[in-house]
Amino acid sequence: MMRLLKSLFILFLFLVSLCSSGAAQNVDSVEISGKVRWRDTGIMGYPTELKVISKTKQVYLSPIDSTGKYHFRLPVGSYTLTPSKHFHWIGEEYIRINDSVSKISIDLPSGKKFIAPVLELDTIALVNLLPEVGVAHYFIKKHATLVDDFIKKQMTFFDIPGASLAIIKNGKVIYSQIYGVSNAQSGMPVTEKTLFEAGSITKSVFAFVVMRLVERNILKLDQPLYELLPFERVSHDERYRIITARHVLCHQSGLPNWGQLDSTGHFNLLFTPGTKFGYSGEGYEYLKRVIEHITGKKISQILNEELLTPLNLKGFYFKGNEHIKKYGAHGHIDLKPSNIRFIEKPMMAFSLFTEAKSFSNFMLALRNKKGLKSATYDEMLSIQSTRNDGVDWGLGFELEKTPLGLSYGHSGSTSSGFICNFTFFPQLDVGYVFLTNSNMGDVLSIPLLTQFLITGKTATK
Repeated sequence: MMRLLKSLFILFLFLVSLCSSGAAQNVDSVEISGKVRWRDTGIMGYPTELKVISKTKQVYLSPIDSTGKYHFRLPVGSYTLTPSKHFHWIGEEYIRINDSVSKISIDLPSGKKFIAPVLELDTIALVNLLPEVGVAHYFIKKHATLVDDFIKKQMTFFDIPGASLAIIKNGKVIYSQIYGVSNAQSGMPVTEKTLFEAGSITKSVFAFVVMRLVERNILKLDQPLYELLPFERVSHDERYRIITARHVLCHQSGLPNWGQLDSTGHFNLLFTPGTKFGYSGEGYEYLKRVIEHITGKKISQILNEELLTPLNLKGFYFKGNEHIKKYGAHGHIDLKPSNIRFIEKPMMAFSLFTEAKSFSNFMLALRNKKGLKSATYDEMLSIQSTRNDGVDWGLGFELEKTPLGLSYGHSGSTSSGFICNFTFFPQLDVGYVFLTNSNMGDVLSIPLLTQFLITGKTATK
């Protein structure tokens, strides 16, 4: 009984202290309002959030409305106000905020209200470092400094913590390098063993496996898949009976990227298969299940038999394991690290973990037409469908017509904050793979790096 009374008394004191502190906070807090504006008046919109830092490094966040105004309460004290992110998007245009000057300091006195000075936002321009001719064309050892300098400056500008690069030319790796950190908070550096999520690049790898099975007539490109394995979640739509492996590989299956089930446990096709382009991870997973069914093997065994062993590939991981736990990079969403994902089973739409030098061996196998007949490579890398924006697709590969010839490759992005890309120009016999652990990596990993290494600024569209 005494213990119970003592516990109740302690709880009473705790509640009293909470009420007292709350009252004190109400007394000592001040209503603050203000506005942000751009030094360059041509910039549209505003950052969506304000970061407020006290002298003791305590951080407060406040929304900024569509007119650039903010309004919140703060305890009395001294603060620094700045946008919470280093960047601002206008559509697809990236605006880099100059952190060193885009801030104000305030001393918040006692009182009911305080109007802060206007917070003027300045920007940093991206320095044009693109060469007239891609560096990879004339690459020699001393040019490694040019590559590293370009990538490091772009990583800083776009807030990319870490990256992994490999460049291939004339049938060999001419340069590979690692950059930055695996985790922006801990500062853990990227090493040669650091693994990145490759995202949808997995689709190209899987397409190679599929074409191996097609060559041996285990699977037919144009046979309706439902004849081999029904897909119950879309079976209510008779059009799904049209879907073939070819439709899946070139994204004409009509399946959504990922199906959202309705109350009956089904989802709908977006269009009649074979009539238009519609990017679909769901389709790749359906094709995976079909292949497991007709072979009687798990996809892990199939990958080993049709990919890893015949091409002698190392450093390819398709599901979670201890090696990924130890060496996996952390993805980053707006510089905030995410947890290392543990994917329970191989997903042929996105689950590959690798690093650039390991993946370059797959690129070299494609370049050398290894593991498949020449005619099969021609089929896989010929135009099968065209996206609404005019980009063409083969079977598992994005194809692009450039002034320097056709290129093939694939990009990848993941919800945990990885963006990567690989591309190869057969006529030039040069290509690269670049993996980043940041959701900001797309601008650098796709257009800018391709221009810097291969096309140069005079050969771009």
